[in-house]
Amino acid sequence: MYTFPWNVDTYGNGLGNAFTSSGSEADSTNNVQPVVILGSDGNTNYQGSKGASINSLYRRAPTTPDAYNGQPVGFTQYQSPVPLLKSWNLTVQRSISADTVAEIGYVGSHGTNLAWLTDLNQVPESKLGPNDASYRPYPEFQSITGVTTASVSNYNAFQAEITRRMSHGFMFNFNYTWSHMLSTQDSSGWGSKQGNQPYQNAYYPGRNYGPSNFDIRHMFKGEVIYNLPFGRGRMFLNKSGVLDQVIGGWALSSTLVVQTGNPFTPYMLVNNSYSLSSNAVQYPNVIGNPVLLHPTISSWFNVNALAAPLPGTFGNMGRNILYGPGLSDVNMSLQKTFSITERIKLDFIANATNVLNHPSFAQPDRLIGPGMSGKLRE
Repeated sequence: MYTFPWNVDTYGNGLGNAFTSSGSEADSTNNVQPVVILGSDGNTNYQGSKGASINSLYRRAPTTPDAYNGQPVGFTQYQSPVPLLKSWNLTVQRSISADTVAEIGYVGSHGTNLAWLTDLNQVPESKLGPNDASYRPYPEFQSITGVTTASVSNYNAFQAEITRRMSHGFMFNFNYTWSHMLSTQDSSGWGSKQGNQPYQNAYYPGRNYGPSNFDIRHMFKGEVIYNLPFGRGRMFLNKSGVLDQVIGGWALSSTLVVQTGNPFTPYMLVNNSYSLSSNAVQYPNVIGNPVLLHPTISSWFNVNALAAPLPGTFGNMGRNILYGPGLSDVNMSLQKTFSITERIKLDFIANATNVLNHPSFAQPDRLIGPGMSGKLRE
């Protein structure tokens, strides 16, 4: 069992605000006059008519109860249980030869009390409508955004690996993983491909339970190093110093990654749910099979299988129901060390990235609406 920090890439506010701002200040004199002098009282404008005093832009937080009425605010959950990760595995290893070992295993984990980015002031589903602002739980505010500990995760994987240690100038390691990870919401990546955090209903995290942003079903990786058998100390052409300088001592190495894609969540181009949520995402209704048997760059999934829900409702689609393109990459390197003198050596290295020139694309356009086709992004 493990725990981990509360503050890893979450989007809530801290406890309290010492200052608020009403604008920003920048140097408008091209380094002629300072923006502020640390020894000043904050009321002096050093930028002439183009600037403003610091005190006029940065003010102490208001203390009256109605200071934030009509505004979006943040919250911090005071009673927060410690995030907990339970992990287990069973692994079997066997020596195939004096140089090679194989390994298979099962790995699992379960996370609880994980971060759930939410809005405490979303309009309840039963009250959604064009003029529903009065149905917010706290109608004196707009969104109330922060993080609770309502998320969970589950991970199960089969892993296989074969390794040969360096022997007779040859070594390799290849490993394969089949896995499935499910979660309520993910909180890593600062809102990027692996960190986006969509939801429809802030009050029911369980409805968002589905494949994690990190759910890669199949993954095959490997590395190989081969000392070419030519030159001194090697099997062939090992008698001539001239030949050794030309063809001896070369080492060829390669790394490879082949894996399936990450899941993604399509959502409506126009949000007509009226949820007034800070997350502002509406899932579509599934009316057919969104998976294409032969996806293309210009149409990765069947957008016609996803339809707009009725205004004032949430869509019936689940989170991360579709998977993006996979990754295929082979890199190679050729290396040789030349002896200039007994103490001086010269290393020559030639590297080739993606040597097979295989394209790998980013996730497709997720938006559902007129003119959208699910096109892949580079």
